[in-house]
Amino acid sequence: MSDTAAPRWSGAALVNQPVADPSGRVTAYAVRAMVPTQHGDPEDAAEVSLDAAYDATDLSTLSAGQPLLVDATRRVLGSANPAVVARVSPSLAREPGIERLVAWRHARGLHTALDNFTAEDAQLTLLPMTRFVTVDVVRQAGRLVELAGLAHDLGAEVIADGATTWSSVEQSFADG
Repeated sequence: MSDTAAPRWSGAALVNQPVADPSGRVTAYAVRAMVPTQHGDPEDAAEVSLDAAYDATDLSTLSAGQPLLVDATRRVLGSANPAVVARVSPSLAREPGIERLVAWRHARGLHTALDNFTAEDAQLTLLPMTRFVTVDVVRQAGRLVELAGLAHDLGAEVIADGATTWSSVEQSFADG
């Protein structure tokens, strides 16, 4: 059987994960999207697949009354759903027109998060208009205090991401 004979799955899978504070209380939910792509697929194909998955999902129900962080697309950024916190990836933050969409959300009291915050220029431009940043506590371990301090100084809350052990979670909370 050749590789071309096998049907290719083209939908996005959404995984809902709780986000907890230091006491363990769930304060939000994060929808992680897994979009299958092949080398050479245009980025638009992944965005279309992700938007289709969001269309087939009741995001307000998934939020359970808490903020719901979802991987942003241009359409998500243009949505006025108050339950949705649009999580902007570093690559999306660099795209033309994203600053305008984030400003639109901010002006309407809708929340945005910067995903994988590393303080690159595009993220710093958006930071004053965002409510949350996620920081990978493993990859950014040496910069955690710096990144958390920068985010806090501009009014954003920090979500520790990528922790794989309880001690790394505790260390993340201790670092800010």
